[in-house]
Amino acid sequence: MNDTTQQIRDRLARSLGRHRYEMWFDDIRLELEDTRLRISTRTPFAASWIRSHYAEDVSGAARETTGSDLEVEIHAAPERFDASPPIRSTVPGDLADEPRRGPDRASPGVDPARLRKLDDFVVGDCNRLAHLGAQRLSDPAVDPPSPLFLHGGCGLGKTHLLQGIRRRWPTARARYVTAEQFTNEFIAAVRTASIDAFRARIRSLDLLVIDDVHFLTGNQKRTRQELLHTLDAILLSGARVALAANEAPEVLTPFSEALVSRLRSGMVVQLEPPDVETRISLLRRLAQRRRLTMHPAAGSLLARHRTGSVRMLEGALSSLAAMASLEGRDAIGVTLVEQLLQTSQATRAAPIMIESVIDAVCSHLGVSRQAVLGRARHRRLVMARAIVARLGRDMTCRSYPEIARALGRRSHSSVHASVRRLAQHMERSPTVLLGDEMVDLPDLLERIRQSLRPAA
Repeated sequence: MNDTTQQIRDRLARSLGRHRYEMWFDDIRLELEDTRLRISTRTPFAASWIRSHYAEDVSGAARETTGSDLEVEIHAAPERFDASPPIRSTVPGDLADEPRRGPDRASPGVDPARLRKLDDFVVGDCNRLAHLGAQRLSDPAVDPPSPLFLHGGCGLGKTHLLQGIRRRWPTARARYVTAEQFTNEFIAAVRTASIDAFRARIRSLDLLVIDDVHFLTGNQKRTRQELLHTLDAILLSGARVALAANEAPEVLTPFSEALVSRLRSGMVVQLEPPDVETRISLLRRLAQRRRLTMHPAAGSLLARHRTGSVRMLEGALSSLAAMASLEGRDAIGVTLVEQLLQTSQATRAAPIMIESVIDAVCSHLGVSRQAVLGRARHRRLVMARAIVARLGRDMTCRSYPEIARALGRRSHSSVHASVRRLAQHMERSPTVLLGDEMVDLPDLLERIRQSLRPAA
């Protein structure tokens, strides 16, 4: 590979971000011939995905590197790939010195060595059973219940455990994918008449790990049916399966009775929010990872007042690190934690519920809750639903499927689309006409936010 193609790779890594670059461009062949840039992939799916989602990014990176417009050709050429490791970007911050294993064939470019480790998981009473299930499922020497289904709120460690299972699995016949990736691959296989190859690839695995299964609560009926048949086939072969979702299988409407039965046929474990002792351990681990010094008393004080998920603890620690830097402190002590608790309104309040968001929006827009949850398409009601969806994502831990159910919608795609349309409208104009009233949208959103936040 010459310097020009490496520079194109580096520009792509900077523009797309490390995660997306590694997902789709780590495992490609990039060749420059006169005015043509040729990208070769292992699979037709990867070529189709890059062509439809990143063609402009590739052209832009090539133009910035060479100073001219190149003809970009993207095609699948599996015969050109062997067992050699993928070519990586040299962008600063890349973990190129880490030992590598073979790429995970489930998701182009995903390296199991970059997934989270089970050994790094902080265990407490809130998650001990889930951690034990993950350990047993990842150990070929034992015969654990399968499938393992983990559920609980966001930021409680489900993804960490699933990635830990995949990383620890000793053979290459394993895959870690999200439900969205599973859906995209299935749809691509149907469109390209390669469904037999897709099924053979999935159902011949020794371990299948699927995250965010609640993504399938929308209108992906055919994908849910495919998942059911996949579980039947892969479990019958003696392979192992691990899945995770925000809610228990029987709550995942509109999952069929047969699919719920398969998901519950193994081990179903709920992860609870971390207790005080677990939060103290988490803070200690997070501080060590950031190379921060935190006095034990400060960690204990913060853990007792900052409840919720791991992400809330990470956010608090980030704030404390910034405060310590501004004040020139070498360590985080009790005084800094007290300052954070005094200035943070959210630390003394219960988590904001999606029901509270709906009520606040109804109050500010002068509409009834029943009307918002109904089917009428009056402009004020449509706007109310869009604002509920946006604030629900901003101020609660609810996912789009969960917000859709709270609004009485079967599919989350319409809810997601309403948030996108609201953002596009605000980019064009900050105001909207609702009835006879011209409403300033940013001001309205801020007033609703303030009404939902607790008083200082």
